[in-house]
Amino acid sequence: MKTVSILVLLTIVSVPQVLSAAGRLTLSSPVMQAGGILPLQYSCDGEGVSPPIKWRNAPKNAASFVVIMHHNAGPSDRHFYWTLYNIPGTVNAIDTGQSVGEHGANSVNRNNQYAPPCSKGPGLKSYTISLYALSSTLNFSGSGAVTEPLLLKAMEGLLMDSAELTVN
Repeated sequence: MKTVSILVLLTIVSVPQVLSAAGRLTLSSPVMQAGGILPLQYSCDGEGVSPPIKWRNAPKNAASFVVIMHHNAGPSDRHFYWTLYNIPGTVNAIDTGQSVGEHGANSVNRNNQYAPPCSKGPGLKSYTISLYALSSTLNFSGSGAVTEPLLLKAMEGLLMDSAELTVN
């Protein structure tokens, strides 16, 4: 009975510490708000440059960051437009059109660059920019194109915190 009580007490004491340490990272943009509209400049109908983003409250010992911008077109149809990885842990913003770290392949043309989304067709489209703080940099030497699935697999066990910004 003492062992069970001690385990329950340890669980109660440790859970708030875990919860308070996670979820502090925030992601924002000076040109768009969560739930707002993706400005034309960042789409295929405009200049087609990547949007500026910035983040706060990153884990102090984050070694690197990953940025992925995606759109879920259907249950098994995920498009990714922007994959950046090995962004130095000292960086807290990316300016319009700026390339920081290394580009992974997008799903539009498989090039290692930002692919501006094209909101063609009926209905409102949502685009999510995800930021991941990692405890290490990623190594893909000799692995060919770094796609979103490969990137997500490599991040396993390294995630310290994450944040998202979704626009339409």
